[in-house]
Amino acid sequence: SGGSYSEQVPAGAYACEATYPGFYSFFDPDCHIGPGMTLQKPMPMCPFMNPGHGRFILTWGPSPTDMDLLIIAPSGLRAGLPQTCTVDYQNKYCQDRRVRLDYDNINAYGPETVTVEGFIPGKYIVYVRHFGGHRFVDRRTNLDPMVSTSQAAVTYYTGQSAQRFEVGKHGYLEREDWMLLSVDGATGQVKLCTPVLCPRPSSAV
Repeated sequence: SGGSYSEQVPAGAYACEATYPGFYSFFDPDCHIGPGMTLQKPMPMCPFMNPGHGRFILTWGPSPTDMDLLIIAPSGLRAGLPQTCTVDYQNKYCQDRRVRLDYDNINAYGPETVTVEGFIPGKYIVYVRHFGGHRFVDRRTNLDPMVSTSQAAVTYYTGQSAQRFEVGKHGYLEREDWMLLSVDGATGQVKLCTPVLCPRPSSAV
């Protein structure tokens, strides 16, 4: 379900907050409104998660229109070696549907959501991709400039807590990807991505 709310306020610096019983509160400290400006702010609400479960929600601004939330999840052993499975718009389920892409948004703003119904031991890597962004990569910087200006943010909900991460402040950028964070499935520990901890997938275009 969805909803909307509008309010006319004088120009200035504001914070946005939304609350609803049984849901995590949404809070964004950056809701600046300039003179004559109209601000459209996606404010996704997430119901409280069961213990051991997690949900990642991606939102972004009006451009680019299509950004994807991806998770590389552990998927057991094969010949004694750890295997992984990537959840994306083409492969929406891993671990017998315990990791799933709930919604793929291609019309700007989001939300785009991935749910983990019970973590297993291993490393989960969460990242965001500008779909088709390889066409815009600057060869001098090896970056797609549309990613850094996308206003992308990912909120990670687990237990009774929520953590918000923003592009340009957390993780690192490479080509059309924002490599964000890793979660230790055994301990729940969250670490921000570095090129060493979360190398950009070699299968990426």
